[in-house]
Amino acid sequence: MRPLVLIVPLLAACGPNLAVVGNEELPASVSYARTVEFRAGTTMGPAPTVNVTATPSLPHMVGRELWSVADVRFAPAVVVEPIDAGTTQPVDAGAVEPIDAGVPEPVDAGLAPPETDGGLRGLDVSVHLALGLPDGSGVGQAARWLLVRPQYVTSYNSLRKVPNWSSWKLDATDFGSASRATSFKTDPLLAASVAQANDADYRNSGFDRGHLCPSADRTFTDADNDATFFLTNVVPQTHASNAGPWLDLEDESRQLATTGKRMVIIAGPIFGATQQAIGTGVDVPLSMFKVVVVMDGPASPQSVTSSTKVYAAIIPNAAVISGSWRQWQVTARTVEQLTGLDFLSDLPRSTQDLLETRLDP
Repeated sequence: MRPLVLIVPLLAACGPNLAVVGNEELPASVSYARTVEFRAGTTMGPAPTVNVTATPSLPHMVGRELWSVADVRFAPAVVVEPIDAGTTQPVDAGAVEPIDAGVPEPVDAGLAPPETDGGLRGLDVSVHLALGLPDGSGVGQAARWLLVRPQYVTSYNSLRKVPNWSSWKLDATDFGSASRATSFKTDPLLAASVAQANDADYRNSGFDRGHLCPSADRTFTDADNDATFFLTNVVPQTHASNAGPWLDLEDESRQLATTGKRMVIIAGPIFGATQQAIGTGVDVPLSMFKVVVVMDGPASPQSVTSSTKVYAAIIPNAAVISGSWRQWQVTARTVEQLTGLDFLSDLPRSTQDLLETRLDP
């Protein structure tokens, strides 16, 4: 069983000697110590060594408790490999499927260009990022704050008060008899000084509290289900979209999981240059994206082959919309171009080009 690997992507943001890392709902009965070394840019000095003593994440344990504490110190005599933060992998725009006429024109996702991850693999962070980090989200970034949970991983935008994306693995082991939680709540992984939406922002707004990682994808334990109700996993979504094509794609993904398929899913909002806001400045997206990678083996790059199916959709956040999600199907490459994200980033570029430019039936 793979233990949770704790990653602190932006040590500088946490101070030179101490980084406090939050997580939740982990088993109290098992503990271990692990040393993790991070590559740092030449401007940061030697690569730090992080000693972490914590309870690891064992999926679907009922008894869980809070843990924290990472003591950060600089390791002596470490050879530093410089990071080129100004270089990103070019996007191949030559093989992109056209977007359905009902989808808004290409928009600015509101994020700076992705930063290099310094060679960090998605699996080094979480199984929910098994195929790669889609951008440079990390600890302490106001517009891209990385929140790692046993149930899913989120990049949260405190400027918009909504997530940029949530990513999670889905297979039959995620289902159980847990009841659906009844209340949405602020996220305890963020300090009180970090701007968040609250439940009152959504009340009488005319919008649903739209889950990215769905409640129905996390029913093994009540704790798993409760975790999907943090407002850092929620965006303002029209009921027609949330209960229509968006739900249709969620249901199809869960059906695939019951047949033995394993998936890595990422979903998030797409914004325009200007947009509506509700409550105390919670931005309303123009549309929603989702990318579903369907594998036969465990969630890892080794399970991806040339025949692996990748389903992607951009579903308008419209007041009147219905029917199958398929009418809004696009390629994963189209979603990348609209959002600036890089899916399947831990796979060879040739594999990315093959799978991301194909419309799978």
